[in-house]
Amino acid sequence: MKPFLPFLLASAPLALAPAAVIAGNSETEPNDTKAQANVFSLPVASAPAFITGNSTGSVGSGLDYYRLTTAEQVTAAFYRHRLIIQSATPGHTGTLRGLTQLNGVIDPTSDVDFQVSSPTTVPARFVQWYTSQVPAEIYVRIAGTGATTSDYTLDYEVQPVTELFGPQLFPGDITIATVGQTTVDTELWLYDATRTAIPDWGNDDEFNGPTLQSSLTRSYSTQALTFYVAVSSYSTANNLPSPADDDFRNGNVLDFQRVIANSVTTTNEDVDLLFTDSAGPHPVSATKVGPFDVVFVQYTVSVPVELMDFGVE
Repeated sequence: MKPFLPFLLASAPLALAPAAVIAGNSETEPNDTKAQANVFSLPVASAPAFITGNSTGSVGSGLDYYRLTTAEQVTAAFYRHRLIIQSATPGHTGTLRGLTQLNGVIDPTSDVDFQVSSPTTVPARFVQWYTSQVPAEIYVRIAGTGATTSDYTLDYEVQPVTELFGPQLFPGDITIATVGQTTVDTELWLYDATRTAIPDWGNDDEFNGPTLQSSLTRSYSTQALTFYVAVSSYSTANNLPSPADDDFRNGNVLDFQRVIANSVTTTNEDVDLLFTDSAGPHPVSATKVGPFDVVFVQYTVSVPVELMDFGVE
């Protein structure tokens, strides 16, 4: 059973107002909370040692918070962003910050570890998230220990995601599921043609079902459209609350829109999908290859041209 988190409820998440953007790439104190986070705009391309800081503690003034904004990319796509912690005295921990959720209601005053870096991943000690080509924000925190006396740097990496291609589907009710396709506890969320998350179009555990796999049925119009499904293992989240037809509505979420991330360091996980429309099932093979990876599958909803000639709409 997944953890139940009894946190303070609020009607909607409210982002904290950012501080002034900092000149240069070095942290300044105090930056010990979300409200005090140093604000940086990330570059369009990867950059080594983009941010420099120092942390010898994991509480209070030992914490370094950053509010980061990704750059607008020229090409429309999903993009993977990474920050890799480097130091002559390794031992720092990086986290993506998030918000708690209870029964589909997000607590905007909360601050929780959503993703935690690991010394055993390759590369070691990195955090990772995804956006579209549109700029987006995220909170990152770096914590140290008594032994991490040297300055740390954060290497920034950004690269476009290779999307998988799914089926062309008929309009009407369409189900996208991992139920029966894998034993991995999965989550999925659907995105529109602009790669924007669609409210209420996500699923963690199948509704009123016995498994921890995902199943989502939604109705699509007759207009020809492109969609995307983001799928990975639990926990995967953007900033949106869990839909009502979800058996688990207490998962942590991210603070800002246009960002999605995964919290699991496991690799080579099977997250196969089954698309089902009026024409029948359409399986798509998908694998979460690396730590914190999210898989993106493009699919279209339209009537094939050859059937339009026969008056099918």
